[in-house]
Amino acid sequence: MKFLKIKSIVFICMITVCFLTANASGQDNAEIKNKFEPGLGLPVGEIELVQGMNLIFHENENFAYKAEKSLPVFKGDTIVTKEKSLVRIKLNDGSITTLASSTSLTLSRSDYEPEKETRSTFINMGIGKARFVVSKMTNFINSKFNVKTKTAVVGVRGSDFIVISNPESTEIAALNNTELNVLSMDAPGSQTMLNEFENTIVNQGEMPSSPEPLLPERVEILKELFNLTPDFEEKKEMPENPLIEKQGVLVSKDLLVMPENIKISTTGHTLELFDIKKESSTEEKTEEIIKEQQERLVEQQQEELRRFEFPVTPE
Repeated sequence: MKFLKIKSIVFICMITVCFLTANASGQDNAEIKNKFEPGLGLPVGEIELVQGMNLIFHENENFAYKAEKSLPVFKGDTIVTKEKSLVRIKLNDGSITTLASSTSLTLSRSDYEPEKETRSTFINMGIGKARFVVSKMTNFINSKFNVKTKTAVVGVRGSDFIVISNPESTEIAALNNTELNVLSMDAPGSQTMLNEFENTIVNQGEMPSSPEPLLPERVEILKELFNLTPDFEEKKEMPENPLIEKQGVLVSKDLLVMPENIKISTTGHTLELFDIKKESSTEEKTEEIIKEQQERLVEQQQEELRRFEFPVTPE
């Protein structure tokens, strides 16, 4: 009987490896559609923030959509981040899931019914790194939030924790004000309890390691995985400019900027603005003097614009 049980576990692991390999290959070569179409049922959350190239696969579909801010996510959706990318998902219950680069996970189930005081979420995580900030539902009759990797299952009620998953092992790190229940896929009868700032590793075929203190240096390294890179700038919608016309753009006073060196040419006229840096080459010049020069030049530019009233065609 014991031999049959071990044989069954080995078989399941082999099937899982084959599925993950085939799925990863399909994701790398998947067609990306331009127009987003909703998945099955009602949305279970939405994309809150993106950086880089991230994909959304609806359940039972072999093509993807580019993940963009405010797009809804649905039950069965698989979210994939590419290299140097990051995506943050906010579920309907307020829980936040952040995927670091080269990560995939599937929202296998996310049922949130506040009127019935129930929450049941099950996330199937592939290879990669993810941080979960789970909303606490202390007054709910039933509140379940589980994250499954190839080697472990993490059960929580309301926590902040990080999971690093690869084919051979899973590292789980509990952060502030967190309690986790960690099970091994190969030994589901045993469990390990993690308190805040503790971590455990679940290797394939083994029980979770004994909890160890999570040193502050390690905490900072883990958190850094989910920070935006310095070159990231979230796109902001520009307000409409009432001076925009078909033939060009007239620059209003509020939108004028002080360029360092610019030449604006019109028919029969050339306006040259001198370089402030060259004018103020002496080290003894103070910031106050430079500011006064900038204000004077802006006034000159405004005067020239009022005189010529020419359209400035955007580059």
